[in-house]
Amino acid sequence: MAGAYRINQYLTAGQGGCPDWKLTGLAQWPAQVTEVNIRLKRRFDAADQEDAHPNAIIAFLTF
Repeated sequence: MAGAYRINQYLTAGQGGCPDWKLTGLAQWPAQVTEVNIRLKRRFDAADQEDAHPNAIIAFLTF
């Protein structure tokens, strides 16, 4: 998780934002990623419930 967080901060800095190089927000990062995954799964579920491939990928990422 720390590596993904660092990449996110690098991209934030590249877009002119204020990166968190001290990793003070790292504790909240897993909860934020989980929330994004849950919302993405809801969108996939609403779009197509018959296709097994997206369902399997989202189930893997969410849990």
